[in-house]
Amino acid sequence: MIMSGKAGPDEKPRQLMPKRYRFSVDRVEKADAPDGDNNRPWHRYVLVSECTEITGFCTGNSEEVQAHARQVAEELNTRNGSAPGGWTSRQMQA
Repeated sequence: MIMSGKAGPDEKPRQLMPKRYRFSVDRVEKADAPDGDNNRPWHRYVLVSECTEITGFCTGNSEEVQAHARQVAEELNTRNGSAPGGWTSRQMQA
């Protein structure tokens, strides 16, 4: 947690919100089917931010999996408040 400000004798330092990192699609590549079913094409996708990496698997052609991965990244960014105009748990809908 990042701390800011000088504390007086009766004051505690302010805690700033941690920086929010945006996820983006790093890569999509063909993958073996996790259950051995090679009748459908499987792909592995990797989402990255400055501090973490998320790997997922999905069936479909390369374009479909690319679209799925972009949607997952966008949903994560909206959830963690790093998407422009995204809702966070502290905001109320009108």
